[in-house]
Amino acid sequence: MPSLTELPTLRHAMRQQRAALDNATRQQHAQLAAAQFSSGFASRLPPNTTAKIALYSACAGELNPAPLQQLQSLSEATFYLPMLYGQSLRFGNISAQPLRKNRFGIDEPNVPADLQLTAEELDIIIVPLLAIDDRGNRLGMGGGFYDRALAKLKPGTQAGKPLLLGYAHDFQRVATLPAQVWDVPLHGIVTEQLARRF
Repeated sequence: MPSLTELPTLRHAMRQQRAALDNATRQQHAQLAAAQFSSGFASRLPPNTTAKIALYSACAGELNPAPLQQLQSLSEATFYLPMLYGQSLRFGNISAQPLRKNRFGIDEPNVPADLQLTAEELDIIIVPLLAIDDRGNRLGMGGGFYDRALAKLKPGTQAGKPLLLGYAHDFQRVATLPAQVWDVPLHGIVTEQLARRF
């Protein structure tokens, strides 16, 4: 297991490996991951589900969750994107067009505060990451935005809602990661090769 002092090195290595993927590989992984999600998780949802599902705007080689919007099983679902909210996140309907760039240059909806949802109001959150282990420990970009947004979802505080799914290229899976006191473990992982509930 990498120590806390080794996490910056792991972050750097994963960023480099993601950035090295060509566009064709990224697109292929995105389509394969959507198929994995469909067979592994969407098939467990009620038919014509009206679930509220948070995606993210993929950047810097992240596995793109956008193809999930095309799944027939999710045709009645409502999709959201994260929006910066101070040092945390809220979520806005993806259909709010045009999107705007936040201070990091990432697309987010332009919706008023009264239409923004908190993490606990969603049914599924697709979570970006740099690395993940088989216990659901996630290594993020280091800004803590998802940590703060998910803070109320510590184990035992919510009855299985929302479902927190890490979304990553398969090479981002690692044996173990150190868990810190503020970490909220994810419930599962989706890659181009698998969909697994922890």
